[in-house]
Amino acid sequence: QGSTKLRTVPHSLRGMALGQLQHLEAVFVRTGWLSARCESFNAENAHAIANRTKFRQDTNLYALDTFVVTPMSKPDMCGAREHDEQQTIAEARGISSFSQLVNPFGLFVHCFVSHFWGHGFTSTVTALDLWADSNYDKLTSEKEALVYWICLFALNQHDVAEEVGENPQQGPFNAALAQATGGAVMVLDEEVKPFSRIWCLFEASRLKDLQRPFELICSEGSLSQPENGGHKAVSTKMLETTCQALWNVSTAKAESSIAKDKYQIWGETADESIRSTIKGLGAEGYFNGFIEQNGADALADVFRDFDRYMKSLLSTTVLKVLMARGDFASAATCCLQGADVSSEQLAEICSSFAAATQRRAWLNRMLLQASNPSIAKLLLEKGANARAADDDVTALMSAAQGGHEAV
Repeated sequence: QGSTKLRTVPHSLRGMALGQLQHLEAVFVRTGWLSARCESFNAENAHAIANRTKFRQDTNLYALDTFVVTPMSKPDMCGAREHDEQQTIAEARGISSFSQLVNPFGLFVHCFVSHFWGHGFTSTVTALDLWADSNYDKLTSEKEALVYWICLFALNQHDVAEEVGENPQQGPFNAALAQATGGAVMVLDEEVKPFSRIWCLFEASRLKDLQRPFELICSEGSLSQPENGGHKAVSTKMLETTCQALWNVSTAKAESSIAKDKYQIWGETADESIRSTIKGLGAEGYFNGFIEQNGADALADVFRDFDRYMKSLLSTTVLKVLMARGDFASAATCCLQGADVSSEQLAEICSSFAAATQRRAWLNRMLLQASNPSIAKLLLEKGANARAADDDVTALMSAAQGGHEAV
């Protein structure tokens, strides 16, 4: 019985309703049960944790997987099932993803969730609940019925490698992203860890390719929508931490729990000019050889285009909130990182500079990277110097090299 395989629900339908997520949090986290399991594990494995052969458990998605998701999504008793005395979670008839266990016919997904597994589960659910407050009425009749796609529950954790496949662009994540009617959110923790996780960066990049709405959220509220729009305000500290993290995004330094995933995504996100070479040698072989020959620091050059793309995407996502709060210094930096800025926003930022020399320096740097002709025209009108150069490259040269003929 332990190896029974069930009819498989398509990846794009493996969602979890907000009410189901809240129920899991109530049964296993708020009762203290998951915390007790973590404490026992940490005590029993103290030596291995100190030697870093095992990792300390906390009440996050890693622990939820270890003690709840994986054991409950296969037949036979387990500690989590014994704790669920009211049998509120269906008994497994075979091996499957957790979402299939609780939703055997699947659910249409409203929102894809990009997240860091080390983030506390309670904080994650709180962030999703706040997002649902502002968005559920556009997607479903009841807030608790809003459906999220979360890889922990959507993937069969008993066979993750088979589920993910060889090509990230054709895997379950991509199917879910394409079908999520409400777009996607990235849930940030206090250290903004998703910006340093390779899967999170790749998922965010695919959102833009698929032209899906994208929002940054945390347990305080949205970092992408101004609070005057009915959204809960986030702290200044959280917004500052997020900005610093996005300005330092580095694909080369991004981490992955599984090394194979990192190499695959590196192969997909490296600059176009070398992708055919990577494909011929195999991603792992190519990158190991590159690091051995050039050093790890040189990897940044391989992902220059993708890093610029990601900084632009993420900066655009927070620009609206920065402008609403009057944090024009951070907004100006976001623009230099490639944020899509309107002419009205640009004019407002430009007028915020106290010193004319600072304003001109910013205008010149903006003009050097301009790709929109209307923005380039406005920059020139505001005083940008078309003859200003960076490493002997003028704005005209930069536009020509980038293929921006209208600029």
